[in-house]
Amino acid sequence: MNETLAACGLVSTRVESVTPSGDRALSGSDGTSARRVQTFRVVLSPILLDELGSFLDRWRREHRLWTVTGVDLTPASNRGASDGTFRATLTASALYVENQAESEHPGMEPTP
Repeated sequence: MNETLAACGLVSTRVESVTPSGDRALSGSDGTSARRVQTFRVVLSPILLDELGSFLDRWRREHRLWTVTGVDLTPASNRGASDGTFRATLTASALYVENQAESEHPGMEPTP
């Protein structure tokens, strides 16, 4: 996250929070493999729309495994004054398949 922000000329202090949402199985798994998804949320604030666009474009190119699946924007202005900045909450997910051999070795963490 910080590398992508820095490459866009944005300081990492704009990251308000990062929240992993864990790992869960997806429906439709067969007996030999299990489709799984890992998700996290990050809040960037304050951020201008063009900065967010640059960040999302670079993220899409450099982190293909992690797809941004949601963007929630709220004004980041103080006391109702509009300065054009936003608080952006991004949700990103990575899909992967855990085969039976991996699940038999619980010490191995799957990496999307």
